[in-house]
Amino acid sequence: MRRKSNKVKTLQGTFRQDRAGVVVEVEGEVPIPQCPFWLDDVGKQTWDRVTAITSKVNLTFDVETLATFCDCYSHLIKCSQVLRTEGYTIISSGLQKKINPAVNALRELHKTLIEAGKQLCLSVDARSKAGIVFVEKEYDNEFFRTGRAKKGGSK
Repeated sequence: MRRKSNKVKTLQGTFRQDRAGVVVEVEGEVPIPQCPFWLDDVGKQTWDRVTAITSKVNLTFDVETLATFCDCYSHLIKCSQVLRTEGYTIISSGLQKKINPAVNALRELHKTLIEAGKQLCLSVDARSKAGIVFVEKEYDNEFFRTGRAKKGGSK
């Protein structure tokens, strides 16, 4: 059974401070961390997009986890492009068909991306558990039409 957030407990009238963890209030706006230099262009665009969304709700996060998320997303795009050009099967040296190694890489990147997204409260389920609600649209229509994000992050 999943745990209820403190906000849900407060709304239901069952919140008890003695059972709640220590909550530290952050004064003012949470600073946006600097993007790591080693991320490629797609990773940097993802970093800008995610930090723009999270800064609106003063959400703090683990910088290393965010860097992992952005890097995985970038590699996932590259793996998808490889699979489009090479296909899901390749011919081995013994002239037998076998699964392209990029398929397994893509599978592992998906797992890592989903797990990092949960830790960063980027999934709807993780946000609902944390009691975070975004009112604005979180997606970019340009991405769904062309498969590419707008330059300069989502606006």
